[in-house]
Amino acid sequence: MKKIFYDKVKLGFGQSLMIGHRPDNLPLDKMGVEKPEMDISKFGFFESASPNFHTYYPDVKAEDLKPVEGDFVKPIFRALSEVIVHKKYNPIDFAANGILKASMNKLFAQTIYANHEALIGNEIGSVSKVEWQNSYTTKNGIKVPAGINAEFKIDAKSHPNIARSIMMDPPAIHSNSVTVQFAWEQSHPIMDRSEFWGKIGTFGADGQLVRRIVTEIQSYHETSLVAHGADPFAQKVNKDGKINNPDYADSVYSLSMQGKETPNKYFFSYRDDVTSLKEEES
Repeated sequence: MKKIFYDKVKLGFGQSLMIGHRPDNLPLDKMGVEKPEMDISKFGFFESASPNFHTYYPDVKAEDLKPVEGDFVKPIFRALSEVIVHKKYNPIDFAANGILKASMNKLFAQTIYANHEALIGNEIGSVSKVEWQNSYTTKNGIKVPAGINAEFKIDAKSHPNIARSIMMDPPAIHSNSVTVQFAWEQSHPIMDRSEFWGKIGTFGADGQLVRRIVTEIQSYHETSLVAHGADPFAQKVNKDGKINNPDYADSVYSLSMQGKETPNKYFFSYRDDVTSLKEEES
């Protein structure tokens, strides 16, 4: 009997022309064949990954560029909680020794991006306030861990779609993620380095998860709006001071502990994780 395998592929339009609106005088069968006498800037599509910093606007005055408070929306997001992130692989424990609360002010004034695209021209705002929120239990009995809440000051004039997606009810953009640099120690110091990396993400003989335990947060490099963060509790905070969807966060956090009885492969992402190519010991 033949084995059937399942996989997933993203079939993107890598060579396609993307435009915000097809003008009537540009027939579909002429796309890519005939160049109409039209200004591409009128198509309504801009390349945000490599913005043009040299665009000249002769009618714009310097005083027009200074934003006023009314230009911003200021939602509250849980930035990071006292949790173990990446529990299925490369688990990192931010719950010990009060290190998260001690690092809170390091997040203040950091730039906000979307999807960790930390490039000049991709910023959408900055962290304008930080505060600590103690753990609480929802009416459904879900325990939300303590963590850092942050006020996000987002330029709604420059990014109206993002602002509207955050402010709608329920929010279409609801999750946050941070890039953090930290010091850590092994959860099982008796293991040598090779054994530790071989067993990370599984349970040790003592029944405890083999993980990296954060001993100090040195800095936050940025924070980003994302589809879902590594900390499932890092969500938009509603008007009652509670995270937007605790049921989702609890289910994801609980499920991430399943299947740890057998060792699994360890991997990390150079884009998403903060494992360094150069490891320093002290």
